[in-house]
Amino acid sequence: MDGKKLLAFLNGEITGIELQRHIEPEVVIWIDKLRERGRSASVQLTGHGHLTDMTAQRAILILDALIKNELPETSFSYVLEALLMSDRINWPNTEVLDSMEILSDPERSGYVDLTVAKAVRNRLSNP
Repeated sequence: MDGKKLLAFLNGEITGIELQRHIEPEVVIWIDKLRERGRSASVQLTGHGHLTDMTAQRAILILDALIKNELPETSFSYVLEALLMSDRINWPNTEVLDSMEILSDPERSGYVDLTVAKAVRNRLSNP
């Protein structure tokens, strides 16, 4: 995944719809790999250096894109996997990290429980 595009999204410079258009081909390949029996599929951010701090506000931005259907569940999961697996993303607040990890489940092949996503969003917006 292009770290610059992800950062542009996290900074509110592009919409979830624009991010989706950019990552859609990668998401299709990722989901196909996840569906293969016994196979894992990692997501890596391209680019150099530290990307950003993952704040509650940025987590809410991603959750809102999912809830508003700007990012389909599979694309949300792909973005979330990139964020969780990257050593270029700093999680200064463990509550944000723990909350977002709840939504990451490789057994679901990229699908997210929207009820849980909404609950996580509410928790992060009302600390």
